[in-house]
Amino acid sequence: MDIDAIIEKNLTAVSDEYRAFLKKKLACQRCSIWNEYKQVVCSDGNAKNPTFVFVGESPGKDELSEGKPFVGRAGQCLRNVLRRHKKTFNRNTTLLTNLLPCRPLNNKFPYGKANKDYKMADSLSTLDAIGLTPKMKRATAIQVVRNCLDEHLIEELKILRPKVIVTLGAQPLYWLTEMSGITDNRGKWQRIASVAREYDLGAWVFSTYHPSYVIRCKNTGDKHIVEQFEEDLKTVAETWATVTSKHVPRSAAAKPMTVAFGDVPKDYGGYASTEEIEDIIAEAMTDDITW
Repeated sequence: MDIDAIIEKNLTAVSDEYRAFLKKKLACQRCSIWNEYKQVVCSDGNAKNPTFVFVGESPGKDELSEGKPFVGRAGQCLRNVLRRHKKTFNRNTTLLTNLLPCRPLNNKFPYGKANKDYKMADSLSTLDAIGLTPKMKRATAIQVVRNCLDEHLIEELKILRPKVIVTLGAQPLYWLTEMSGITDNRGKWQRIASVAREYDLGAWVFSTYHPSYVIRCKNTGDKHIVEQFEEDLKTVAETWATVTSKHVPRSAAAKPMTVAFGDVPKDYGGYASTEEIEDIIAEAMTDDITW
């Protein structure tokens, strides 16, 4: 499928800058993760000016088949909850993506400093310049994940500049925030610079469980995890406008800062209320842009 067909299928809006980024992303064969299934999965939703970007771990079998993130059982779990808040989360306001754009072997996320079962080529820019086929060298799990983070997810977020990033599961939480423990960090608004680098993505981060974990808990009768997941997304839908209107100096953005909703002043970024913002979003909505 060519890039125009992928854009038409997956994206409701796209900038020229994002189109150039996507062309590079779809051509990536830099590490051995791609070599397992030989497919890069494009993001889904608004790739021009989304308010929300949801970040999962990696595509699975169904995602490879459909060429979209979050279309399998876990994806339907997520999308079903998003539909409950369709004034806020829809394909005109939201982008769904993953930390890894390719499916790892047997859905096993690369893990461990000592794990050297992977291979990775020299930088993509060098390969493009000299027109050579990638020559693979042994690499650690951390190296291949960081490559995907730097080359794809961070670049995507820098282009899109969403107001809110929702991380789904422990891996996106760690790689985007350097914080460990989804149980301790879920359900909170965090303002941080991405992976403690010198640049600030300008977004607020909210973390919750990965929907695949939610499904497992539902099947084992652990209903409180399901309820927490649903409550987390409801919290994002109801409080994002107030939270993102809070000004944070750039010097403070590099440090993790947790904000309780009750501590945020009721400043709606020039709008009278969150209800006015939702009304504006609702006016632009049509049935075909819901999840």
